[in-house]
Amino acid sequence: MFGPHVEEELQDNLHLPIRVLGSELPAPLQLPACTSDMSKAEPQGYWSRKVWKSSVCNVRVFTQGDIQRCLADKTVYMQVFEYGKNSNWNITVRYRFHNFPIQGKFWLPLSQLSYAADELDAIRGGPDTVMILGLWAHFTAEPLDLIRSRLYAIRFAIHRLLQRGPGTKVFVRTGTTREHKKGKLQHYLLRSDWLAYQITEVIRETFWTDTGVVVLDTWDMSVCQPGKDNVHPDQAMVDNELNILLSYMTI
Repeated sequence: MFGPHVEEELQDNLHLPIRVLGSELPAPLQLPACTSDMSKAEPQGYWSRKVWKSSVCNVRVFTQGDIQRCLADKTVYMQVFEYGKNSNWNITVRYRFHNFPIQGKFWLPLSQLSYAADELDAIRGGPDTVMILGLWAHFTAEPLDLIRSRLYAIRFAIHRLLQRGPGTKVFVRTGTTREHKKGKLQHYLLRSDWLAYQITEVIRETFWTDTGVVVLDTWDMSVCQPGKDNVHPDQAMVDNELNILLSYMTI
């Protein structure tokens, strides 16, 4: 039973005893392996010494050697790093920026832009192929119908990819909290956390029933992260997102 002060701000001079109960959360080794169905569950967890402890499935902490072994002989496509290759482990990473809308003051050749659905249709797929999609940050200023229609096209392209190349690993990342520079009004009107959360909800809704898609739900992680909110999260956040992704790949 909860005490009388749940979700209440305590006064500094409150003279009441505070009793801290032991954790009832299961240990990681008692949790089931991470599967695509698990990724649709309500995200639960907590941070401990800059490590995200999931309460849903067994998210491992991967060393550099673990990462190399997990990605060895695989091609990773990222729709949102430059092209790179680790010849020692035969790991290939291919990056393409998604097509419009694009926020920010930078130039990109049109030849570097590509719709995610087209990229998915151009891939053969298979057990050694990983596709990671991150489509939210540049869509916050647009109507929700735009991201919803884009995601539906992507969803059907994923279905075609999985039929063409069974065993392909597909990940769709949700939004995260972000910085709001110097309190500028445009950041609150066009890039607010409220807008990012609406897109996160649409992503969850779109892929809810898709067993072949893992939703990398990082919203709750970012809300309580130890570092500062940023659209490009700090190293602790990135490392733990990678731990989650690889935990779903090793089943």
